Amino acid sequence: MNATAGCDLDSSAGKIFAATFYGGVFLLGLPLNCLVLWAMAPQLKTEQCLPVFSASLLASNLLLLVTLPLGLTYLLHHSPWTLGSAVCTLVRAAFFLHLFASVLFLTWISVVRYVAVGHPLRFAAFQSSRGGCLSCATLWLLALALCATGAFLVPSQGHGNGNRSYCFRTHPMPPDYAVFRLVTSVLFYILPCLTLGTMYVLIQRTLWGAASVQAVERERITTMIAVVVAGFALLYGPYHAVECYRCIAVLLRRDICSVERALFLPDRITLAVSTLTAVLIPVFYIVSAKKVRQRIRHGPANPGQQQVPHFLPSSIPVPRPSALNCQS
Repeated sequence: MNATAGCDLDSSAGKIFAATFYGGVFLLGLPLNCLVLWAMAPQLKTEQCLPVFSASLLASNLLLLVTLPLGLTYLLHHSPWTLGSAVCTLVRAAFFLHLFASVLFLTWISVVRYVAVGHPLRFAAFQSSRGGCLSCATLWLLALALCATGAFLVPSQGHGNGNRSYCFRTHPMPPDYAVFRLVTSVLFYILPCLTLGTMYVLIQRTLWGAASVQAVERERITTMIAVVVAGFALLYGPYHAVECYRCIAVLLRRDICSVERALFLPDRITLAVSTLTAVLIPVFYIVSAKKVRQRIRHGPANPGQQQVPHFLPSSIPVPRPSALNCQS
């Protein structure tokens, strides 16, 4: 048993599972995200906003992936943190910036997709690469502000028995940080889940009311959107449920260390599982985006070849494709 910043926890619990999971996410996620970013690079040069959002989503995955080796080494060797509080803060911030930014961009992309499908003329006036960059900058700044708030509320390095340094091993969780985590769980899980579900229903209703869309295509599009909603709920849900229970126990001042011991393994496992999004998001783009697949298979397109934006299936009904700035 190893003392962990105030509570005596078994830090070896779930270590092999988490290390294997993180290693697999890193080995698969890094090349996949880079590959998809390369495949959609031509679309970033067009006057369209959605490719910018998609690229930002993939960039948020890379933030997590580039710091995983440090966390993986620390987890496997269970050694004192020797890289200092600055690096510890950087690693922790990269993870939560990935978490906040990925949720923000997933939710925003779903809203913009609905506007493109349900209100194409409004979308035509809204979308532009400049507008996409401004929206991206706003979302990134919001995610950064939340990361800075979290870093302020919890110390980057703690100390256990023998004055051993641990990176962000906060057990028990500070009460102020517990409030912060409860708020972020509502803002970055419950509200996004409701938003994604609502957008799914609205897009489905729009497509089913469009006679120009064939039944097979309608089923394919709604299935892809349902996969996004279900994946978000299943991958992020368990982690937020465990964290919310921890936070409530801290705020109610129950036997906090007993709760921490009971939840340490579920927290470690659900946190590891949540990082699977860094693999599944690029896989989803490869499976669902025809032009991304074509560029991966055949390399760069001919200079004169027009690109169809990956974010909007060609079968989605729009009254004027030119108004959407989509070229077929």
